[in-house]
Amino acid sequence: MSEEKSEKEKILAFLLSGMLENIELGIAIAESLQINVEEYHNDVKILMDWLSMPQKKDFKTTLLEIPSITKVDLSGKGLSVIPEQIRYLINLETLVLSWNKITEMPSAIGELKHLVELNISYNQLTTLPGEIGDLENLQELSLSNNQIENLPLEIGKLHKLKILTLHTNKLTTLPIELNDLVALQHLVIRNNQLKDLPSSFEKLTQLVSLDAGENHFGDIPASVCDLKSLAVLRWDRNQLTSINSAIGNLSHLKALYLEKNQLKHIPSEIKRCSHLHRLDLSGNVLQSLPDSISHLTKLRILDVNDTLLSDTAISNLNEILPLCNVAYIEANVE
Repeated sequence: MSEEKSEKEKILAFLLSGMLENIELGIAIAESLQINVEEYHNDVKILMDWLSMPQKKDFKTTLLEIPSITKVDLSGKGLSVIPEQIRYLINLETLVLSWNKITEMPSAIGELKHLVELNISYNQLTTLPGEIGDLENLQELSLSNNQIENLPLEIGKLHKLKILTLHTNKLTTLPIELNDLVALQHLVIRNNQLKDLPSSFEKLTQLVSLDAGENHFGDIPASVCDLKSLAVLRWDRNQLTSINSAIGNLSHLKALYLEKNQLKHIPSEIKRCSHLHRLDLSGNVLQSLPDSISHLTKLRILDVNDTLLSDTAISNLNEILPLCNVAYIEANVE
């Protein structure tokens, strides 16, 4: 890093501290940029006084001319707000604000047109601004462990989004606009209060992994079974009593997690999941498995712990799946 560029970044850090009237935050930003700020402590008062003068508009212009600030990590800094001044970091590509106490995301977030990754997990958000949809280059959005009750319709405008993490919120529905996330590859909606998925969910043709565990789903919708690229499906800890026979359409599926539901049987069509490597059926009320499971020649891990399968059934599984590790501990039935 050139001495001139380093100096500009130091000024930027304290510019922000002055604008926010929060020296600690300015120092945190500087530290996130790996800048040694100790020798600048005495200059903070001068900078803050300077910022109170009319010339500060020129200083904002200077800020806009600093392209080197592409990543800011303010995780775990005790922040309760995202300052509106964040809009001036127009070249940001990565913004990490996780593990704070943030309750609201400002509309100014939408002005960060170059943002590729936004992580605001482990905060106290209840809503998102519609301007989130203006982040046209966003590829990864992490919103887990908040208190979000619904998503703005504008989320469907994030056409480059590849990873969306929403686990541990208070979502009861998902907007149909979610289906417009044509580049989405990984979706995590675990530990919410969902009962249904939006119609036409099969439009997410690039989806590789879907984690819908710990919700209130009574079935696996047929639209999920039409996701031809899906390799990992987690539907554990829901309210399943049966599996849609269309599950066999998931010909590229490698891992299927169905533990801790109320499954009584598995459809014979499971045999068509010919690439399946791992199948977790533990914690269900299964008394048998279909003979067609023998067609799963790539299966290496089959977990049937805490089920009602008999010793004879387990022995049969070991015979028809000789290359598979069958994990089994008999359920404790009183």
